[in-house]
Amino acid sequence: MDTTSTKRDITEEYGNFGSAVYAGVTREGMSLDKLANKYEVQPEVLTTYQGLSELAYGLPDKILNTVVNIKSETKRIAKSYTRRD
Repeated sequence: MDTTSTKRDITEEYGNFGSAVYAGVTREGMSLDKLANKYEVQPEVLTTYQGLSELAYGLPDKILNTVVNIKSETKRIAKSYTRRD
């Protein structure tokens, strides 16, 4: 029997972009992203228009209607430009 052990060459493994050190899981075909659709949950509420409209009516108005104060935003933008200059 051949009992000589080969020592791992770490420098060679990290220097070789084709080695298992770089993206080893993907190269071996064990990537979890390939099975992502298996674990995807699609609620029944989101599959119909009626379910979506029920969800929209159940949300508070402050989530669906946004209010932006233009004056404060323009002041903030102008202030940031003057700091850069």
